[in-house]
Amino acid sequence: MTPQSLDPVNSLGPDGLAAFGLTVPIGRNGTPEEIAAVYHFLASDEASYVTGQVMTVDRGISISLP
Repeated sequence: MTPQSLDPVNSLGPDGLAAFGLTVPIGRNGTPEEIAAVYHFLASDEASYVTGQVMTVDRGISISLP
């Protein structure tokens, strides 16, 4: 969780964030470290052949939306 995600005025707040995590197909919210890992990969030599892609990092929440 980040300060932004815990802010009840500008985000869901702690209770809303916990409730949202239950709707994610794997049953929890992602961590800042998990999101950073994607950026780390994209900035690495291992991603040298990746171009023009959109990487959705949401643990499947977008496929569960109507």
